[in-house]
Amino acid sequence: MTVDSVLEWRRKMVGWLEEIAVAHPPKGKAEPTDLAHAILAFTYGGMTVARAVGDDGVIARQAMMFRETIRLHFLGA
Repeated sequence: MTVDSVLEWRRKMVGWLEEIAVAHPPKGKAEPTDLAHAILAFTYGGMTVARAVGDDGVIARQAMMFRETIRLHFLGA
C-alpha cells in the first residue's frame, strides 16, 4: 500500500509540475519526476528531523525550502 500511495502521489506532483512548466518554462534541468521525488524527500525529511530535534517548525521551514527550490527551477534567480 505504501508503494501505491507514493506512486500515486508522485503522479499527481508530476502533473502539477508539468502544468507549471507550460506557463513558466523551466530554467533548471531537473526532470519533473526528480522534482516530485524531491518533494517527497523534503516532506519525509522534515518530519524525521522535526521528530529528532523536537522542533515542529522544521516541517514548515522545509516546505519553504521546497517552495524556493521550485521557484528557482521555474523562474530562475
